[in-house]
Amino acid sequence: MWSKEYNKSSLRASTLAELLVVMVISSIILLLLTDGLHLFGRYTQVITNRVVRNAEIWNSYCRLESLVTSADSLLLTPSGSVEVYNKGRAGTLSVSDGMLLFLRNDTRDTLFHSVIGMGILSARDGNDSLSITLSINEERLRIAFSPPQKPEISRYELKNLEEKYGYK
Repeated sequence: MWSKEYNKSSLRASTLAELLVVMVISSIILLLLTDGLHLFGRYTQVITNRVVRNAEIWNSYCRLESLVTSADSLLLTPSGSVEVYNKGRAGTLSVSDGMLLFLRNDTRDTLFHSVIGMGILSARDGNDSLSITLSINEERLRIAFSPPQKPEISRYELKNLEEKYGYK
């Protein structure tokens, strides 16, 4: 079906130079797009690592808080470790190679990483707190864990017993 009208109209074609310009521009856009996707992938990896690190810190915090709040007493030893007593069972918190370790019988648990210090903070009311100092991203973070408040009556009775038997 050839017609004269079709023959009179001319088809526009691109020259090789125009085709080359289009190819160069599209390859530049493609390179920028892949660079952007690579940058976005690295950014999401950094954010994911931060979230995982914060989740580890939160889990460690919860485990140590549970350990301290369930403890009957805490005692700082001359070696710098802390004895944790719970219903007659003793465990030891110690700092080794920047990690806070909890040892009870044959059980070992790593509670925190990047620990630079540990100690007991004395309080006037007799409720001493466990203090942990962490170094996170070149910043120091000090966290204090306090056992539950002893009832006022038992503290009063304990004070009377200590005076009666001459304890200090």
